[in-house]
Amino acid sequence: MKIIFILFVSTLLLFSKDIALDNLLAEYENSESLYHQTKEESAGHIILFSRADLDKMQAYTLNDVLKTLRMFNIEATRTGMTTLVKSGSNQAALNPVKIFINSQELNSATLGNALTQYGKMGLYFIDHIEVYQAGNSVIFGNEPGGMTIKLYTKEPARENSTSVQASVDTRSSVNLRALDAKVFGDYSYLANVDVRKNNYKTYNTNGYDMSRDGAGGQFYFKFSKKESYDIELGASKEKADSFSGLGNAPVDGFIDTKTLYLQATKHFGNDLNVILSMSHENLDVLNKDAVGITMADGATPKKFETNIGSNVYSAIVEKRLVNGANDLFLGANIKYQKFNVNKYKYDDVTTPKIWGPTELNIYMAYLENLYNINENNLIAFSAKLDHYKNDFSKSSTENILRLGYVSIINNSLTLKLFAMKSYVHPTFRQTTFSPNTNINPDLDSIKNRTLTAEIIYKMDNTTFTINGGESTAKDSIIYNPVLKQYVNKSGTTTFHRGFFRVDHKFDVNNKITLEYFKMFQDVYTSSGEGGLIQLFNKIGKLDIYNELVYRSDYKSSDGINMPAGYDYSLGVIYPINKQLELKLKGENLLDQAHEVPINGVDVPVMERRGLLTMEYTF
Repeated sequence: MKIIFILFVSTLLLFSKDIALDNLLAEYENSESLYHQTKEESAGHIILFSRADLDKMQAYTLNDVLKTLRMFNIEATRTGMTTLVKSGSNQAALNPVKIFINSQELNSATLGNALTQYGKMGLYFIDHIEVYQAGNSVIFGNEPGGMTIKLYTKEPARENSTSVQASVDTRSSVNLRALDAKVFGDYSYLANVDVRKNNYKTYNTNGYDMSRDGAGGQFYFKFSKKESYDIELGASKEKADSFSGLGNAPVDGFIDTKTLYLQATKHFGNDLNVILSMSHENLDVLNKDAVGITMADGATPKKFETNIGSNVYSAIVEKRLVNGANDLFLGANIKYQKFNVNKYKYDDVTTPKIWGPTELNIYMAYLENLYNINENNLIAFSAKLDHYKNDFSKSSTENILRLGYVSIINNSLTLKLFAMKSYVHPTFRQTTFSPNTNINPDLDSIKNRTLTAEIIYKMDNTTFTINGGESTAKDSIIYNPVLKQYVNKSGTTTFHRGFFRVDHKFDVNNKITLEYFKMFQDVYTSSGEGGLIQLFNKIGKLDIYNELVYRSDYKSSDGINMPAGYDYSLGVIYPINKQLELKLKGENLLDQAHEVPINGVDVPVMERRGLLTMEYTF
């Protein structure tokens, strides 16, 4: 009996030492996290997903993160892809969200919305994600966006290993991922390969099946010389069934997308950087419909084929100057975009069409000055001048002005104030090419004004955040169903928004997030309010994650009443040893996630499924 008691006490002591060691390691990893080096408090209102958060969330794709973002709803589209819609608005509304991998913007000139193209992108090579909302900084460069999503890749020096990950779900989907990172002297590289087969529920409408099953893959490679240069190469391919497509009686169809980008960054001394990049995108579409597809020109072909593509070239020069209390950032950017329509057929017959402008030159100059009044008060001023000119000889000059104030009033209270005058330029999809809408090459930019305020109050291990804002838009771009084209709406549209968030940290491994937001506007065509609950726990060796995403009921633009959405996910991670981890995840377990009506059926982005993943590090 004594021996049993001694063994029990010894085991308990060893177990408690393991937990204490794990807690110390977690605290160290948190203090050394890369986001401490990249986060810009003055750049906007931040939502941060640390590496530990992404791991415990089992966020395998960008969509796993997008669905949690306040003020936005993730939705399925008629063509089986996904998109992010501003809460209260519909999918026809222009949504200027920008996505970057490090400093490389992920363009989608063909679709006009990079989120549609990159929602299924794997995150195995991503260290952390920063989301900047409501009038974010001009230092991110390129054309402006109402929200900027920055994806930062893992550092080879921190990885210095090879790891593989394999997932299978209850719908027989399969995903294989591999990551290799090495450092040798001043040089390093990071390589990622991701291949996947995605299976979804097949819906039936009017006797016709709608499938969005597909397969794809991606590749990322970064080669660097310390404090000298970075070379990044990314490529992806995704082919999937076209779901409902452009008609209402789908017989067959697919969407095949291919992307490629290359970026080279040279780091000179004295905070001077030169960035050269190019990207290529190709979209191949086949759509067959038993009844016929109603096109913008009045034709009703039963078979529609098109192949479109784009090439984007960019050169950026950036310089930072620090003098006393002033931190000045200067930048200049030249960008050239070329759009191509390689094929356009009705019922196997090439159909001649007159398209809008296919070339666009953009010249941008910008600056931001951060003035530290003292160690607790900062004023940020930004200005940007952009000149657009297309091959139809239409040109415009736009500008951005932004003023921000950040004050650490005391150890508990922080205040953020931002005012911004900006714009949104029309896309190729609106001015140049669209099979189901008439193009409008005469569209003007939307003129936006944004005012936001945020108060952050910290009390012991709890942080309270309250935020409110007002946005006005002049010359909004809306879809006119009579003209079947996008037009500028005369007058000014105003809406308000606000959110409240509580973050409580029980200890380094256990925390909870509670969040609620609401949009205030005259008309709602998607969920106008929502909430989020995230619970991170560690019990012994088990990492447990609970998530509930709420979106309110709404009436769609077609007049269909849609119920509220409750997307509940549960994840568990068990480390078998230091090299092997077993992960289980259930998504949309209540089968009540936010849905949109498509051709007579209600469709969520995240269908109910179970997911088993194994990860091995060599």
